[in-house]
Amino acid sequence: RRNAEEISGFEQLQLKLLTSMANLIKSGGTIVYSTCTIEPRENEELIYKFLDENKGKFEIIVPQQDKFEPFREGDFIKTYPDVHDMEGSFAAKLKFLV
Repeated sequence: RRNAEEISGFEQLQLKLLTSMANLIKSGGTIVYSTCTIEPRENEELIYKFLDENKGKFEIIVPQQDKFEPFREGDFIKTYPDVHDMEGSFAAKLKFLV
């Protein structure tokens, strides 16, 4: 329901929020990044961009397969209205390595 300009604005805001959190976390700590959208630019693309901008500082913690099926999709948790009969959402867990 949003246009490209709105999505771009959310993407920039979410990257700023994630970066701000990254500056507060202790070594070995984790961040859970979660959205209520299925838009890749706000989700996995944003996570990969964040990791690229913070090379060697963070890694994705892959969800345990047995706990999160059928919501696990690769390195992330995702829900889709047409598949899971619930709102679309995304979650990623990142570990601070430095």
